[in-house]
Amino acid sequence: MKKNLKLFTTILFVILSFQIAAKTTVHAASPVGFIDAVTQVSDNTIKVSGWAEDPDDLNLPIRVHIYIDGTSGTPLGALTADLARSDVGEHGFEQTFTVPSTYIDGQPHAIYAFGIDNNGDPTSILNPTTGFAFQMVTSGQDTVDLTELNLPLLKSITVKTTYNNSNAIGLPAPNYEYSAHIIKETNSPYYKMIYGGRCYLDNNKKCQIPVNGSWPQPNGGGDGDHLKYAQSSDGIIWNAQELTPVVYQGQEESNPFVPEKQNRMDPTIIKWGNLYYMYYQLQIDASNGCTDATCDSFTDSITYVTSPDLKAWTKSNRLIVLNKPKTEAVVHPKAVKIGNEVWLYFGWIDTTGWKGIYLIKSTDPTNFDFSKKIGTTGDSGNIDGSQHALLFSNDPANRLQIVVGYRHGAGRARIPTLVFSHDGINWVMKTGNNNQVFPTALNNTFNIFCNIATDENSNLTPNPSQDNHYDSTYSCATFNGVSRDSSPGNVWDSDLSIGTISFTIINPADLNADGKVDIFDYNLLVGNFGKTGSNIVGDIDNNGKVDIFDYNILVGNFGK
Repeated sequence: MKKNLKLFTTILFVILSFQIAAKTTVHAASPVGFIDAVTQVSDNTIKVSGWAEDPDDLNLPIRVHIYIDGTSGTPLGALTADLARSDVGEHGFEQTFTVPSTYIDGQPHAIYAFGIDNNGDPTSILNPTTGFAFQMVTSGQDTVDLTELNLPLLKSITVKTTYNNSNAIGLPAPNYEYSAHIIKETNSPYYKMIYGGRCYLDNNKKCQIPVNGSWPQPNGGGDGDHLKYAQSSDGIIWNAQELTPVVYQGQEESNPFVPEKQNRMDPTIIKWGNLYYMYYQLQIDASNGCTDATCDSFTDSITYVTSPDLKAWTKSNRLIVLNKPKTEAVVHPKAVKIGNEVWLYFGWIDTTGWKGIYLIKSTDPTNFDFSKKIGTTGDSGNIDGSQHALLFSNDPANRLQIVVGYRHGAGRARIPTLVFSHDGINWVMKTGNNNQVFPTALNNTFNIFCNIATDENSNLTPNPSQDNHYDSTYSCATFNGVSRDSSPGNVWDSDLSIGTISFTIINPADLNADGKVDIFDYNLLVGNFGKTGSNIVGDIDNNGKVDIFDYNILVGNFGK
């Protein structure tokens, strides 16, 4: 009996030992898993998908906590990994979360997922352990009423925008990037840009990358504004030649032309013959004849360079605005080519201060007579420093210039807005019917010097697969508005932000605005045929009466 009891006790001890060991072994692993994708669903929501499981117990799902920018960031919420998948069984997850507005800022962020163990083992970070990178793209859409411009075929235009990246191009501060000109071409790399950027050169005349706000090497060529080149295959992701300017200060290349000694900025480009002409502002001495050591009174003028490819530029070493008083400045040039003329816009500053935006037209791309300047009117003050885009440049009756200008918000806020002109002289600012042309995230930043990508002569390029539709990219110099010393915050703090912009012309023959010209529009016109007055349905050419000319326009657009 004692032997049997001893044997039973021994067997029971062995069984219990195995059970304890088994328990210790089974519940020893922390959760594992992976974030497969983070997909933007709307302007403020994302969908996070992946899988997670507890290796100790594959029969039970686990909870997963989702954070933005790690545990030091913000928790977005929790989910249960219990969706069926062909690869991991019932351990998948997919859930939508609202992103706080502070993270909708045009900057990259990361999503982290933490697996919660069912048995009390340590929580683990799911792969990728450095977080799944994502960036919110916000959008805007609105319709702009253009009837006051009296364009026969342009009554309104629908504009759609996105805000993709607040720092698409930019070296660390105290370098900064601002004014730009973007060209959209038909061949790869499709988008090319010349932009102004301030940098501090090393002894090899390369722009230095600051470390903790300071330049690591002694000055090798001057702290100043230079012109640089960038290119992109899609207009959103840019490869910038940030360290080697394409246009230097004259003093950095021993250029004897005195005006070239100082800063250069605000590039604007047209193509004349086989050459690109780039006009830009440079800082010069008013007397045009003293050295840096003795000059203390500076003003600004405009020069030009030429290039066959937008990369290698040849300086002209001459000023192009002729007959300008030396004590007065012309700044922020912007050029468009219309027919056989170059229209050069610029800001004029005389001894009393800012005079406004002026225009000189010339059939010679190298000479602009200051005495023939034309003052612009209306909201032209809102187009200062911004690239012009053209629709119907060869149709004088419907020609339209478009600029992404800005309007002032609270404090020093500068809010992007659209400014239009038919004749290039009188300008009208339009915020859209619902003030939603640009995304809220962009409206909440400080912006100046915005630019729409155009072809080499400032024309918007039509979408070949969609009538009356034009796709493009825009950039703005986005800055923080913080004051530096005694000067208010401005482009000294800026990088180049990037977004997309598209324009869809609403067919004026679509009288009931249902997206097509059909029998219902025909009936509306016929019903009002012969009537006179203002704002009559069917008066397509806006001449105050519904007549045969309106009928012909409708018939010509029937079915579109």
